[in-house]
Amino acid sequence: MELDDNGFFGEQVGDWSREFRKRHGSLLNRCKQLNRDAHSLLYSVEVHTKDGREIVVACLFMRAVEFYQAALLLLEKGMETSAKGNVRSLLESVFILRAVAKYDKMLKAYINKDEHSRHKMVNKAKNNKTPNLGLLQKENLDETLNEIKRTIKAKDIKDISTEEFSRRADMHDWYVDIYSLWLSPATHSLVHDLERNLRLNNDQQSISGLRYEPTDCEAPQLLAHASHCLVLGLAAVGNVFNRNLKEKCDDYVTFFQSVMDESNV
Repeated sequence: MELDDNGFFGEQVGDWSREFRKRHGSLLNRCKQLNRDAHSLLYSVEVHTKDGREIVVACLFMRAVEFYQAALLLLEKGMETSAKGNVRSLLESVFILRAVAKYDKMLKAYINKDEHSRHKMVNKAKNNKTPNLGLLQKENLDETLNEIKRTIKAKDIKDISTEEFSRRADMHDWYVDIYSLWLSPATHSLVHDLERNLRLNNDQQSISGLRYEPTDCEAPQLLAHASHCLVLGLAAVGNVFNRNLKEKCDDYVTFFQSVMDESNV
């Protein structure tokens, strides 16, 4: 389908979306039921404001649910590349959520990690040659940077990687296969991922034109993987707030795993 001058804002994309919902109706119905169950859990738990784990887990789950909804909305428009960025962010949220939910050490590491993030941000602001474009004021950056360095040294704060969080979340295979190998090229606009925007001749060696249109080539895989990941997050939240979600989560995992197996991703 060729897009007009309005791109994905064009009216014809609405027609494409209606066909998309027909083609993937069964899968979308399960995705939207999962979304309802996730919100139902969010709205029903009582977060104790002095419990760091409960606060962090609840906030991370809210972030994960938002990424999930964004991915579904984008896929219904045929915007697969953009959806991949949201699914990747969803995975990262769930890696951290599950690690924090399980280990006191990872909860502390996640909170302290913010000092390293602040260090990088302030250091970049300090070295920024175009202050009018910066988000931080230049004043007192040296003092702020030294304060952060002292805190990192005094508390011996380590900069924990996303990969390490995935290991502690028992999702390292997700980090390698899905987060890094499948989703990262689209997120970072790597050269080989730009091939999706090319029309190739029958010889698959020469280019006949450019492709800019809605697509659902990978939509079932993206929906299934995103949903399975959110279920893993849902289960971890249930454990933290003492909700028995095993039967519900097992049912979702069985369904979405079958779609993942069919997709061969």
